[in-house]
Formats: sequence, C-alpha cells, structure tokens
Amino acid sequence: MPVQSRISTRLMALALVVGLAAPLALAQEAKKTVDEVKGGLAQQVNTAPPGTPAAPKIVQTQPAAALPEALKLSATAHNFGDIPDTDPVEHTFEFTNISDKEITLAVAASCGCTVPTMEKTTYKPGESGKVTARFDPKNRTGPQTKTLTYTITNPQGVFAQQIATLTSNVRALVMYDPQKMFLNEVDHVDGQTTTLMVNGRKDDFKVTKATSSSDFVKITVGEAKKTEVNGEQLTQVPLELSVGKGAPIGNLQAQLEITTNDDRVKPAQYFVGADVVGDVKPSPAQAILRVNDPATAFTTNIRIDARSGTAFNILSVEVDARKDMRAVADVQKENEGKAYTITLSGVTPAEPGMVQGFLIIATDARGGETLRVPFTAVVRRPATGVPVPTAPVAPVAPSQIPPQRIDPSLKK
Repeated sequence: MPVQSRISTRLMALALVVGLAAPLALAQEAKKTVDEVKGGLAQQVNTAPPGTPAAPKIVQTQPAAALPEALKLSATAHNFGDIPDTDPVEHTFEFTNISDKEITLAVAASCGCTVPTMEKTTYKPGESGKVTARFDPKNRTGPQTKTLTYTITNPQGVFAQQIATLTSNVRALVMYDPQKMFLNEVDHVDGQTTTLMVNGRKDDFKVTKATSSSDFVKITVGEAKKTEVNGEQLTQVPLELSVGKGAPIGNLQAQLEITTNDDRVKPAQYFVGADVVGDVKPSPAQAILRVNDPATAFTTNIRIDARSGTAFNILSVEVDARKDMRAVADVQKENEGKAYTITLSGVTPAEPGMVQGFLIIATDARGGETLRVPFTAVVRRPATGVPVPTAPVAPVAPSQIPPQRIDPSLKK
C-alpha cells in the first residue's frame, strides 16, 4: 500500500476518537504512525531483491581554495587614450615577487597586435621586474581592449594567473568603406560598377594616386567633399571601381594601392575580389568526390545551365587531372540544349592525400564562354593491414561530340 494511503487510514481512525482522546495523545499516535511507516519502508529497502540499484549517495564537497598570487602589480590597467593608427605605442607595467619562492614568469598577450617583453623570466622572492607591452594600432579603428596574462610556469600550478588590461581608442587617419570588397556574380561581359569611399581627417585631404594590379579592375578618382561620419567632420573621396568587364569566368582578385596627401600615412593596399560569371553556370561550382578510399572507382555529376534559359552547345570537355586517375567525362544533353549533365568518372589515386583536378568546358554561349570547374578528393590512408585494391577499373567512355561543333581555337 502506498505511504500516503497507509498514513491517511491510520489518521482517519484516530479522528473517530478525537473527542475521547486528549490532543497530546493524538499527536503521539500520529507520530507513532509515521514512524511505523518509515520503519516499514526502511525494511523494504534493506530487503530489496539482489540486483536492485542502490539509491544514489549525496556527497557534499567543499569548493577548491583559490590559489594565492605571486606578484604585486604596480597597475592592472592602462589607457592609451586617443591614438592614431600609424605608430605603435608602449607602456611598462612593474611587478614584485611577493611569494617565498623563486619563480619563472611568462607573460602572454590576447592579440598578435600586442607584444610583451621582459628583461628576464626568473625572479627571487622580493625581486622586482618590468613588462613592456607594445601595441600596434595599424588597420584598427575605434575602441580597443587587450589583455596581458601573467603565468607562473615554475613552480607550476601553485600560483594564480594575474591579468593587466590595455585600452585605447584608435582614430584612423584614413578609413575605407567598406574595409574589404568582394562582389558576387559579376557578369564577364558587362562587369559591375561600385564605389569605394575613402575618408580622411586631414583638412585638405585628397587621394593623389590609385592603381590596380588587375587589368579588369579600373579606378576613377572622384571629387573630395566634406561629410559627417559618426558625428565627426571628415573629408570623403569616392573611388569608382569598374570590376570584371571582359574578365575570364572564375575568381577575380586585385590589389589596389591608394596614395593620399597625408604624409603620416603610407600608401594603403586594398583588396578587391569578384566572382565573375557568364550565362552558363555549373552546379555545383566545385565538385567534391565522395570516394575517400585509395584506388577506388568514383562517379560524380555536374549540371550546366544557362541563366538566360536559352539553348547553347558544349563544344568540348577537357579533364585536367592526374593520369593515374584515368578520369573521363560523359556529356548528356537535356531540355533541348538548355542544360547538360556531365558525368565525371575515374579512379582515386593509390596513395593517400589531397588531389585536385579541373573540368574545362568550352561552350558557344554568348559567342563563347569557357568554364573551369574544379573537383577535389581527400584519399585517406587505409587501416593497418588492409591491402590497397589494385584491380583495374574501366572508366565510363566519353560521349562523342560531333566534330562540326568543335571550335579548333578552343583546343589546347
């Protein structure tokens, strides 16, 4: 019978004689009932059948004592205030070994832009030392917080780590909006025009020169004008960028060098990237071979579509891959020439490692567009004692493209 039922039954019986018994007797009887039930339950637990899981034991633990500090720091924070982004700044923190042991000290910064140095690393009890932190604000702007962590490496695990903080507000003399540029789906025929804003704090700020490392990124320097940015008066110069016109289909990267009339600032290197596309597009843009075992046959499909929905012809397909992969491509025309499926077949190399190849697909879309589609695979090392298969694999024979559709100028 459940505990509650047994208690309730006994108490109901007691209630019938409540008028005949003194309150004290009733309380004693109720206590006796509860004690009997508890005793019965205890007996049931003690006589539980073999294999019954024991009730979990609650173990109370005391919190670990905090480790003592070995160093007395002269300061735990320093604020450089407003600083330009041109020159590094330094600050020296002093400390004293207040422990009764000789210690070996290491100091690490939270960021590569901050470098701490010490004259030595070992300090006797009572001996003092210095840590000089050098912060380089180049390519940074706005509020900055960096930390130095003091760690006693010998004796290890005896003393607590200690931290000092460096703060600053970097006011860049020249700022770029956006800080980096990457353009998606830039048409290789029309290209894309966009604007890079160059902001300067100098009163008569100007961009004196801007050059590009790529012939497919052209720069036009606009007129300077006063503007307000985050409540501050700056001079802004727009750079009009013409990106991707006439560029090969694929990834385009260019480095711009921008020179201003602010002598405190070196010429800046600015990155521009673009995904140059044509009317035909591959799906996926990069094929990953799902076979990871060495010397194993693989097959993967790549679909070629026209963005405009117009029909086109595939003139040739070249597989640029290792010879031992015996890779071939089979082309299947679909949807009346508005789409194609290319089946890539072959065998993975016998040795483990990363492998990569390319499908070079020449088409007559928009007067001639060539796709270069990468494919990759990671061949893993077989388990110890497992032989590498050596049986020959017969690749799928490529389809025959009609000779009259092959442009000789596209052949290599």
